[in-house]
Amino acid sequence: MGLSDVKSWRFWLENIVAGILYTVSGLISNIWAVPHDMVAPLWLPSGFALATTLWWGYRSTFGVFIAEFIVTALLGDVTVWQNWVASAFVGGGAVLQAMIGAWLIQHFTHSRSPFFSVSAVFIFIFGAGLLVCVTSATIGSLSLLVFGLIKLTDFIPTWYVWWLGDTVGIMVITPVIMTWYHTEIKFNWKQLCEFVSLLLLLGITIWMIYVLHYPLTYILIPFCVWGAVRFGPRLATIVAFLIAISVLWLDVHGYKEFLVTNISTSLLFLQAYVAVIFFTTLILSAILNERKTAQQELVKVNLELEERVTQRTQALAEKNVALNTVLDELKQAEAQLIQAEKMSSLGVLTAGIAHEINNAVNFISANINPLKNDIEDIMRVLAKYTEITPGISLNDKLAEINKLTNEIDLNYTVDETRNLLSGMEEGAKRTAGIVKDLRTFSRLDESELKHVNIHDNINSTLTLLHSQYRDKITIVKNYGDLPPVECYPGKLNQVLMNIITNAIHATPDKGEITISTTTKADKIAISIRDTGTGMTKEIMAKIFEPFFTTKDVGHGTGLGLSISYSIIQDHHGSIEVVSEPGKGSEFIITLPIKQVI
Repeated sequence: MGLSDVKSWRFWLENIVAGILYTVSGLISNIWAVPHDMVAPLWLPSGFALATTLWWGYRSTFGVFIAEFIVTALLGDVTVWQNWVASAFVGGGAVLQAMIGAWLIQHFTHSRSPFFSVSAVFIFIFGAGLLVCVTSATIGSLSLLVFGLIKLTDFIPTWYVWWLGDTVGIMVITPVIMTWYHTEIKFNWKQLCEFVSLLLLLGITIWMIYVLHYPLTYILIPFCVWGAVRFGPRLATIVAFLIAISVLWLDVHGYKEFLVTNISTSLLFLQAYVAVIFFTTLILSAILNERKTAQQELVKVNLELEERVTQRTQALAEKNVALNTVLDELKQAEAQLIQAEKMSSLGVLTAGIAHEINNAVNFISANINPLKNDIEDIMRVLAKYTEITPGISLNDKLAEINKLTNEIDLNYTVDETRNLLSGMEEGAKRTAGIVKDLRTFSRLDESELKHVNIHDNINSTLTLLHSQYRDKITIVKNYGDLPPVECYPGKLNQVLMNIITNAIHATPDKGEITISTTTKADKIAISIRDTGTGMTKEIMAKIFEPFFTTKDVGHGTGLGLSISYSIIQDHHGSIEVVSEPGKGSEFIITLPIKQVI
C-alpha cells in the first residue's frame, strides 16, 4: 500500500465501511459479554475484520484498528490512560490476526473465498480460525494484564474465552460475507420459494422452543443440512448464521440450555454448538459443491469428448475417403505396373516365339518346291500310263514309261516325297504345339480360380522360353506326382516365367536348370534351381523390392520378382530363395493345393 492509495477516496471509503461494520458488530457482541471480563462468547468483529481484509486487502485494516481501539476503550474507564494504551494494543492484535488469516487463506487455498472445497474449508476452520485466533487473544489478554485491567488469575479464562469468541466469530461471519465474493447471482423462483419455506419453518421451530421452553435446540441442525444440500454454501451459511444468532438470542432471554455452574463451561457448550452448526454446514455444502462441480465438469468433459469423437469420426471418414481414393489409385498403378511387366515379358517372348514359329514355317515352306517337283515327276509317269490305249503297242509304251521312270528315278522320288511330307507334318505339329503352349501360358480367365496341372504350366513356359536357353542350358525335370492345384493360372504362369527367365539370365554360359515338384501334406512345392552366378546376402535381402534389379539399365524393370512375390502372397503361399555367389540360386515356391477364401 503506497501513499497514493491513502490519498484515494476508495481507501477512505473502504476503511470507513470496515470501521462501521466492526464497531456495530462489536456493540452487538457485547450484549453477550461475560460480566467483568470484557469478552464475549461470539465476537462478531473478528469475522468482519477477516472478511473485509479478504475482500479489499490489507488497506482496510486501518479502519479495523480504529474501530477496535474505540470499542475496547469505551468498554473500560475512558479517564485512565492505561485503558487507551491497552486498547491500542488490542486493535493491533485484531489487525495482525486479520492480516495473518487472510494471507494464510490466500496462500494455501489460492482463493479469497475458501468455502467451495473440503480442503479449503479445513484450512479456513483450523488455520484461519483455531490457529490464527491465538494472535488476538494472546496480544489482547497480555495487554489487559500488563496495564492492570485484569488480574493474573483471570488471564487464562480471559484468553480462553477471547480465543473461542474470535474463532466462533470468524466461523460465523466470514463465510456469510465471503461466499458472495465475485459470485454470479442466478435468480430462481423455485429455489427462492423453497428457501423462504425453510426460513419460515426455522422461525416456527425457534418460536416453539422459546414458548415451550424445551431443550430442543439440536433439532435446528437438520435445517443446516437442508440448507447445505439444497442451496449450496452461500444460502446455507445464512441459514447457519440465523440458527447461531437464534441460539444466542434464546440464551440471552433466559433460555439456559447451555448454562451450567461454571461460566467457562457454559460458554464452551454454547460456542461448541455454534461451531458444530457452521462446521457441519460448511463441510457438507463444500462436499456437495465439489460433487456438483465434478458432475458439471464431467458433463462438460463428456460434451467435449463427444465433440472430439464427432470431429475425429468426421476426420477419420474424410481420411478413409482419401485413403480409399489413394488405394484405388495404388490398385490402378499396381495393375499398370503388372501390365507393364507383362508387356515387358511379352516383348521378350515375342522374339523367341516368332523365331520358333518361323523355323517351323520355314521348314514347311522350304519343302514345298521339292515336293511340288517330285509330285510333278510322279504325275508325268502316271500320265504315261493314261496314254495306253488298245490301238497303241503295249511294249512300246511300257518301254517309254520305263525310260521315264529311270530318268526321274521313281523309287527315290517316291521316298523323297514321303520324307518331305513327314517333315512338313513335323513342322505343322511344332507350330501347333507352340500355339497350344502359348494359349496355356496366356490364359484369359485370371480372375477365376481354376484347378490346373502345374506341370502343363511349367512345360508351356519352357516351350515359350525355348529360344532363350536352346543350345546352352540343359533343362532337367524332376516332376513328382502332383494333384490338380487350385490357382489363378495366368498369374502363376507369370511367376514361373519371371523366375525361369531370371535363372536363364543368371547362367550366361553353358549350365543346367533343374525344376522339381513335390507334395507336402496339403501343399505343393516347386523348386527352380540354376547353376548360375548366384547372389550375395545383400542382394538376396532386396530382390523382392519393387524396381530393384541387378541387370544393366534398359534390360530390366525390377518388377518381376516383386510382382511374383505379391502373386504368391495372393495365393496364400510363400516364395523362398537360397543362393551363394558362384554356386547358383534356388527359388522354392510353396502353394496350397486348395485355396481358402
